[in-house]
Order: sequence, then structure tokens, then C-alpha cells
Amino acid sequence: RSYAVKKSSRQLANKADFKRAVGEVQAYGHVGVHPHLVAYHTSWVEDDRLHIQLELCEGGSLAQQFLNGTGKTFCENDLLTVVAHTGAA
Repeated sequence: RSYAVKKSSRQLANKADFKRAVGEVQAYGHVGVHPHLVAYHTSWVEDDRLHIQLELCEGGSLAQQFLNGTGKTFCENDLLTVVAHTGAA
């Protein structure tokens, strides 16, 4: 099984940073399974950076989907679908 790992770009420099990182992980954990959200698996701190292991989305990121790899944007109906699914989450 393949996963994606989100690695924080900033180091956790102090307790406030660590608390913020823990809050993000707890938020993922409280959401649970949802058809329009990437599934959370686990997280850890390595080299003072937060790593979050998530379900791998084979279709790429939402930003990549917006550009469709061609530089073209979504049509209005596609955009409304994305907004509706995001709101439902």
C-alpha cells in the first residue's frame, strides 16, 4: 500500500510550534473517515519537523486538478462540485 507523507517546511523551534503541530494532528484524528477528505494514518516528529502520513491520492493534488496539467482551469460546474464536496467535509 502506498502513502503520502506531508513534511512540515518549518522546524518545530519551540513549545508553541509543537503545540500547533499536535493540534493539526488531533484535528485530522477527530475528522475520521470522509469520502471527500484524504485519510489520516499516523504522524511523527523527525529532525524537529512534523511528518503526517496520509492516504495517497493517485490523481494528484487539488491544485494539479485545477490546472488539469494543461494550464486550463475548471469549468463552473466542476468548481461548484469541488466547493460542495469541500463544504460537506
